[in-house]
Formats: sequence, structure tokens, C-alpha cells
Amino acid sequence: MTKIKSKQQSNNGFGGILSLSYQIMILLGLSTWGGWYLDKRFIHGMPIFIWILPLWALVCFLIKLVYQTTHYKKKS
Repeated sequence: MTKIKSKQQSNNGFGGILSLSYQIMILLGLSTWGGWYLDKRFIHGMPIFIWILPLWALVCFLIKLVYQTTHYKKKS
């Protein structure tokens, strides 16, 4: 029983990093697709939404990441 618990505790760091990497890939993919869709729907001379949406999503994700990591360090 103690071996199972120690193995689960050692994998927690890798699982958290893997989860964050999947979140960022999905977030950037969906925001890029959403920007492409909005640019296609609203005809402009420049592709504005395809630049703004992924950048906005990336900034929000980085703020969330900094908040989670600083909150985690204070908690332990």
C-alpha cells in the first residue's frame, strides 16, 4: 500500500505539467480556429481576430499559470 502511494505522489508533478501542456495546445487551437472563423464571417482587409484571440488566450493562460504556481508554493 505504501508503494502505491509513493508512486502516485511521484507522478503528480509530471501529470500536472502534462495537463497544462494539453490545456495550452487546446486553448491555442480553439482560439486560432475561432479567430479564423470570425475573420471569415466579418470581412476585413486584415485578419485581425486570428491575431487577437490567440494572443488574448495566451496572456490569460499565463496569468492563470502564474497565479496557480505562486498559490501552490504558498500553500505547501
